[in-house]
Amino acid sequence: MAEKKEARVDFVKWFSEIKKEDVNIAGGKGANLGEMYNNGFPVPPGFVITAQAYWHFVEKNELDDKIKKLIAELDIENTAELNKLTGKIRENIESAELPEEL
Repeated sequence: MAEKKEARVDFVKWFSEIKKEDVNIAGGKGANLGEMYNNGFPVPPGFVITAQAYWHFVEKNELDDKIKKLIAELDIENTAELNKLTGKIRENIESAELPEEL
């Protein structure tokens, strides 16, 4: 039986590897920086941490359900509650372990 090979996921992309169509990978700012870099604008060499890296981090730390639960209880009209919630989400992210592969 042939071994199943795992698809390679890039967690980091250099600006030289990104174009404006890569918003789903690099976000809007990252995609635009890549596009400008590749078209000769004065953009210093740089990189983007990809959306796939974020989702991998969230999955490995089982944060998805925690964040969804917090958001489900949110009253979007209550600014103080919204600020408190974003603080809780940030705490969850900052206290999570960074997977070795990242």
